[in-house]
Amino acid sequence: MKGDDEASQETIKETMTNNGTGYFGNELNEVINQAIQEYLLHIKGVQDAFKGFIYEYDCTSRPQVNVVGNDLAKMLRIRFRSTAPRRPPRVILLGPPGSGKTTQAQNIAQKFGLVHLCMKDMLKAEIQQKPHLGKVISAAIHKGEPVPDEICVQIMEQRLKQSDCKVNGFILDGFPKTEAQVNLLKAMRLKPSLVCLFEQTEQVSIHRLKHRRTDPQTGIQYNLESKQPTDELVEARLLEEAEDREEVVKKRYSNWQLNLSLMEETYKQMIQNIQSDKTPEQVEEQICEGIQNPLF
Repeated sequence: MKGDDEASQETIKETMTNNGTGYFGNELNEVINQAIQEYLLHIKGVQDAFKGFIYEYDCTSRPQVNVVGNDLAKMLRIRFRSTAPRRPPRVILLGPPGSGKTTQAQNIAQKFGLVHLCMKDMLKAEIQQKPHLGKVISAAIHKGEPVPDEICVQIMEQRLKQSDCKVNGFILDGFPKTEAQVNLLKAMRLKPSLVCLFEQTEQVSIHRLKHRRTDPQTGIQYNLESKQPTDELVEARLLEEAEDREEVVKKRYSNWQLNLSLMEETYKQMIQNIQSDKTPEQVEEQICEGIQNPLF
């Protein structure tokens, strides 16, 4: 509820006077001002946490309790229409290498205010922060082999326990990939509201990734076919990631196929299949539709 400051002060003063709090004059005014300042201090955090779900009610001109109560009862019967879902979504994007999961995850996370949890980025951060684990992670990535489950599960569990994931919802990018990773989500009772399964052939994965290059200074990725840098200096320093080499992509694709049936069986009731021949705009529209109208 909201109202102007003067009306709030008068309402609080009347309530405190009627309840016999023992405050009068300047002391009463100080108590009232302090109460209002504390409210203004804390309400911003509430608004940030529940943005998209807030209905503001101006009670300044509605002093009667029964009138306010009736208005609130009507408000609870309203079905709000919004581009954001009513509950924080839990979205999973799964698919073979080079299928566009990360691009879509970034766009969808921004559109709905979700936390983007990219397993690849989290592993890269782990390499920088923990050299002893970094060697194991780097070796697996360069060979196109899965990073050990005990590493991936621990990293993801710690991140999912943070409050922003609980309040805002999240979108998992490339996780889970194995039975152990699936079991983590089950143990944490994190049932997804939508699972998008990207479908494309091995040849398409190879073709897409052989043109991908990364700027080592910014981390921005480019494509020599469809997204070339306009700056010649940037173009000159672009590098091919080891994981994008053809022989490595084939291993990654093969590993993806090994656990595909597990993912299909585990999430069969909430899977939405995404075809690789669709445009990025069409894919984004399909995912948004699934988020706004979840099956569960």
